[in-house]
Formats: sequence, C-alpha cells, structure tokens
Amino acid sequence: MPGTSHAEDRHSHTEATRLLCAGVYQDAGFRRRVIDELVGHRERPVAPSLGVDVLPVLAHAPRVTRQETRTALLMPAAWAGFLVSDLLMVWDSVSDRWGPDAEVDFGIAFDAMYLGQENVTGGLWLPWSHVYAVVAFALWLAAALNERGPAVKELGLPAPGGPRR
Repeated sequence: MPGTSHAEDRHSHTEATRLLCAGVYQDAGFRRRVIDELVGHRERPVAPSLGVDVLPVLAHAPRVTRQETRTALLMPAAWAGFLVSDLLMVWDSVSDRWGPDAEVDFGIAFDAMYLGQENVTGGLWLPWSHVYAVVAFALWLAAALNERGPAVKELGLPAPGGPRR
C-alpha cells in the first residue's frame, strides 16, 4: 500500500540508529561485538528492533574494520619511506662533507646515521624517523591498553586522566 512503511524504514533514520553507527567508529570492542552477534552466530535470529535499525550499524562495522586494516598496512610503508629518506639525507650530507670525488658507500652513511655523529643526526640518539616510529608505537600501545578497559586496572596503571575527584 502506498503511504505505509516497514518497521525497518521507519527506524532507519532515528537518533539511536545514527548513534550506534557512530559507535562502531569510536569503540573497537563494540564493533567486534556487533559483528559477532549479528554475523558470527547465524544460528540465532536477530531480535526485532525497538526503534533501531541494525542493518546500517552492521554495514558500518566491517567498513571500519577494513579501513583500520588498510591503515595498519600503510603505516609500515610510510615508516620505510621515512627511513629511506633519512638514509638518503645522511648519505648526501656525508658525501657533501667529503668532497665531490669521494666514494661514499652505504656502510659509511649507515654508520654515520646510527653512531650518532653530532653533525649528521643533530644530537638525536636515533634518526628522526625512528623517533617518530617510537612515538607512534607508544600512542598505539596506549590506545590498545585503553581499549582493553578493566584489564588495564589489573596491571596497576594509573587512570589516563589522572585521579578523579
């Protein structure tokens, strides 16, 4: 009949559906649970929704998982690019210092980069690409520990925001 709508159509644009769709982007545990409950257990039927359309929520969950996987695969490529650019800059710096006819091979540039020569690395204990990788890894580790929730409290770590009043 024209003018009538199905329950799915009526609930597909509700505030609750929109917030649940946003929730799969914000919380990886919630996203895994959505996929597990709606796809992982095909033997169980999905309960009728009460003001929520679960199909858009389920559509967003694998999309976010694919985006995170793609980002995780591109990050090592970016770090490798930074490492190569660091090595090329050190190689160029050493060859400029030794003169135009000097034979500078990879080993000399590698030693200059990792032995921490003050005039090559600027006093850093590692090249900047390595320092960037350490900082990025520390941020990822903090997010992963924060995602674990109550299990972090078992490790005895302080709360991320400090003590609450």
